[in-house]
Amino acid sequence: QQSIKKESNLYSPINYNRPKWQSTLLKPIKKVGKMVNKAGKSVLTTPKPPGSLVLLRCGESEWTKTGRFTGWADPDLVGEGILEIEHAGRLLLSEGYEPDILYTSRLKRAVKSTWTLLNGLDAPYLPVYKSWRLNERNYGALTGLKKMDAAEMLGTEVVQAWRNSLRARPPPMKRDDPYYPGNDRRYVDLTEDQIPLTESLMDCMQRARPLWEYSIRNEIKKGNTVVVVAHTNTLRGLMQVIDGISEKDIQEVSMPGGIPFVYKFDSEMKPLPPAEGKISQAHTSGIFLEKPGLLKEALKRTEEWDSAVPGFLNQPATFYPKV
Repeated sequence: QQSIKKESNLYSPINYNRPKWQSTLLKPIKKVGKMVNKAGKSVLTTPKPPGSLVLLRCGESEWTKTGRFTGWADPDLVGEGILEIEHAGRLLLSEGYEPDILYTSRLKRAVKSTWTLLNGLDAPYLPVYKSWRLNERNYGALTGLKKMDAAEMLGTEVVQAWRNSLRARPPPMKRDDPYYPGNDRRYVDLTEDQIPLTESLMDCMQRARPLWEYSIRNEIKKGNTVVVVAHTNTLRGLMQVIDGISEKDIQEVSMPGGIPFVYKFDSEMKPLPPAEGKISQAHTSGIFLEKPGLLKEALKRTEEWDSAVPGFLNQPATFYPKV
């Protein structure tokens, strides 16, 4: 909890720290003010219902497209990745969702996905909280390797175990590895112990948990609609804690790209079951705003058109996939 509070203050646009003597003098005044405010609210206002939570996987990156272990490495988005996020923005608009605050990781592909989404929503002014806790799983010494090459060198069964087992960790990277995050200034606020050399799926999912418990959850409870633009495994970590999914069942939960997954909550912050006719998935209470697979088919058609007409994806006009 202290770690999340420290990170929130560090990345806040306003410095709330006062000299100690001022804090001491203001403490009793603030206490009385809170009591009066609380009493007034209980009489004059109806509690605001909890907001919604929108989970969105970031767009496809250069390394995802070429089948590399990415983790905390920082490749950029490709054209298809930008189209995925633009499509997600249109889905949110069509369903009437208006975000109040966004959370994302500190990785370029997630940050640029967030920018693309805000641009599509015509809301560049919204606050964005960038947290290392939402970074993708760290694949250790596998980072940068093509998955097919790793399977040939180390054996398919071994690599698949590292990829899919909840608790198996790949070999750790060394601190002189070019992909070691400790050499990157964006993590200067983290201690050496907080920067992973390798992670299991469970490590990654548990890393995201405090951000939900001490920050995201509180914003939703206030009535804010929160959008989290992150990566497959950290999003699955949030889903696991929200729905209380077992270690066995979480392996069956997926997060396709370009399709928002939305949770709604009751007054006690318990997830509401999906309404009849809505598209969900096993073990979860959230809903997809579109049937998974439709966008993938549309982007495949777009890629075929780009092959037939070179430069199609680089045209200045925005292309809207027809799904």
